[in-house]
Amino acid sequence: MSNQLPKDLRQNLLAKIHIGKKQLGMFDDEYRELLRGLTGKESAKELEAGELKRVVEAMYGMGFRVSNGQKAGGRGQKGKKLSPQTREKPKAEKTQVDKIRALWIEGYQVGVVRNRYESGLNGFVKRMFKVERVEWLSVEQAQKCIEAIKAMVERGKIPPTPLKKGDTEQGTGHIEQGSGNDGAE
Repeated sequence: MSNQLPKDLRQNLLAKIHIGKKQLGMFDDEYRELLRGLTGKESAKELEAGELKRVVEAMYGMGFRVSNGQKAGGRGQKGKKLSPQTREKPKAEKTQVDKIRALWIEGYQVGVVRNRYESGLNGFVKRMFKVERVEWLSVEQAQKCIEAIKAMVERGKIPPTPLKKGDTEQGTGHIEQGSGNDGAE
């Protein structure tokens, strides 16, 4: 492995790659697939100078942005003040995201979810919260998501009441049988 980069520059590029992986919400298999596609290697440690730069550039193309260690409410690129929507919000905890995924699968098992895969869950999250991926939910949004999916699952567990003779099709009203008195004289 012939790296012509100084050690600190190499470590900087490796750090950007790992920060990019986290910021883009990539799962390990997605990350390894990206590395394989760009370099033919599965580990960033194995990459040479040009390959490291290629991976960082690809991540920039996917939306990765270096924050230069700036905090919420600070200044973004070119000194512009960040809008309230783009300021750092506390992200959902891993346990919350795991619970959302578990509930989603349970929803599939009871028949209230048609697409059990991550893409289906992300579509649901996007419709409900205007957030692209479940990992990007704030703590509050994740809690609301948990409650919404729980309610869906509970509704799915209640077996539909079979219609009895005389019930309306919607099952919302009952027609009295046999009294012959409908209130009209």
